[in-house]
Amino acid sequence: MINLIRRFSSANTMKKLRNSVILIFTVYLSGILWGSSSLGQDMVAGSQPGKGIRVGVFQNYPVSFEKDSLLTGFHLEVLKEVAKQEGWTLNFIHSGSLKNVLQGLEIGSLDIGIGLAPTAESIQYLDFTKEKNALLSGQIFIKRDRDDIQKVNDLTGKKVALLNHDALGKICIEVCQKLGVTPMFSLINSYDELARGVSSGVVDAAIFNSFQGNAYSDIYQLKPTGIVFKPVEMQYAVAKDKNGYLIEAIDRSLRKWKKENGAQYYELEKAFFGGLSSEGGQWTKRQSLIAACLCLLFIFMGVKMGFFLVNETESSSLRVAGASLKKIALFVIIISMAFWLIDSLAGWLLFNEGKNLSLLEFAVTNIPPENLYMRGMFFLICCFFGLFMANYIRKYEQLLNVLLVSVRRFEQLTGNAKDMIYRMTLPKGEYEFVSSASSIIFGYSPGEFYKRPHLLNEMVHPDWKEYYEGAQRQLLAGEIAPFYEYQIINKAGKTRWVNQRITLYYDESHAPMAIEGIVTDMTSSKAATQESQ
Repeated sequence: MINLIRRFSSANTMKKLRNSVILIFTVYLSGILWGSSSLGQDMVAGSQPGKGIRVGVFQNYPVSFEKDSLLTGFHLEVLKEVAKQEGWTLNFIHSGSLKNVLQGLEIGSLDIGIGLAPTAESIQYLDFTKEKNALLSGQIFIKRDRDDIQKVNDLTGKKVALLNHDALGKICIEVCQKLGVTPMFSLINSYDELARGVSSGVVDAAIFNSFQGNAYSDIYQLKPTGIVFKPVEMQYAVAKDKNGYLIEAIDRSLRKWKKENGAQYYELEKAFFGGLSSEGGQWTKRQSLIAACLCLLFIFMGVKMGFFLVNETESSSLRVAGASLKKIALFVIIISMAFWLIDSLAGWLLFNEGKNLSLLEFAVTNIPPENLYMRGMFFLICCFFGLFMANYIRKYEQLLNVLLVSVRRFEQLTGNAKDMIYRMTLPKGEYEFVSSASSIIFGYSPGEFYKRPHLLNEMVHPDWKEYYEGAQRQLLAGEIAPFYEYQIINKAGKTRWVNQRITLYYDESHAPMAIEGIVTDMTSSKAATQESQ
């Protein structure tokens, strides 16, 4: 212990210790100053916490609405969560109507608006968020004691109220114009005025977003009709080229939350929309692998079913066809049960986390009808694909068998022939086919001719080189003689006489493209002729 104290009390050691402390303190202080400056820059450039952000709100349930004298809604609560992360101060301003919110953004009295749908007009002076987060469908509502409006054609001659500047109303107008329906449209500034107009009979019908209309049903004695228009994305919006940091931060947060299981985004979605998307946004690797395997399984089952149907319906016998019909019915029942079990298993593996249900409980109680419909349609498509593939493969096999039989017969004919038969492309001089007789006449196998396109040129006897080259030039020029006779030196080094008969083929421009020829060994006949002379 004493030695340790002496070691630390020496002059050099104390000097080193003092320098180390100074260095550490300098680095620490620099880190604090750098972190503070960076944080300050981030806050000024990105979040601007000292400035209150003016948020324009209007009645647009469930995106934004007033409940118990408090403003709330899906967009509003999501914006609050973003503001917590970014350090913003929000100042919500109930603008009273969609028209007022749009005007406030345009003149600069508002920084951001919520529950706004991009239209051809609004995108000229507003910038919108890009991440999908809320879809609202337009629906026609009428007074509860009326039954005369149930389809679009019933709107002809009726007074129909629309929310001023509303994208849902514009879709309604476009649909009516396309169908030739002619209602008398009137523009109203707020959903409350729309509801009062329908309830009092001032107008015959009004278009609400379906959530807002149902929320007003009991209050104003309204009821929905079967006239529903395509959904529209509701977004956040700022003035063109202003407050872009707000849009960027909201999109960034939405992208992040959609990838996180248990994110507050999904809790809010469930609270205001009843949970429109599966929690987690994007599937995990395990879920994606299961889904991919199921797709392959369905495709395999569809192909097998296609083959089964082709096999069972080929016979023309009525008795056999009747038996096949029973088999097909049984097969369809079995395949449907198998599909239900596979679908249940898939849902149990993918969506049972946190519910702790058994496979049987999940199969009976937790398969949404829309899931069964979509997967059923996919399986049906797989079956049709399988049926098509089965027919296609069967026909392909039949054609292939016919082709193979023809090829075998041709090989037998050419194999038994003593003359060499060949086909050569021009002007490259590459062999496309050489019969086995090449081994007998020239001593070279067909494979050697394929590998060495100019092999025949090399075998021509030196005394016949000029004759052979002249014949080649004539061929390339499109001129052909009835036959050619010349000498070659075969692989064994022996001189042989050959007779060559050629058919010349032309392309569309009448240029020589290929030749087919027959080569006969004339050595014996030539020798006999010379002996007789």
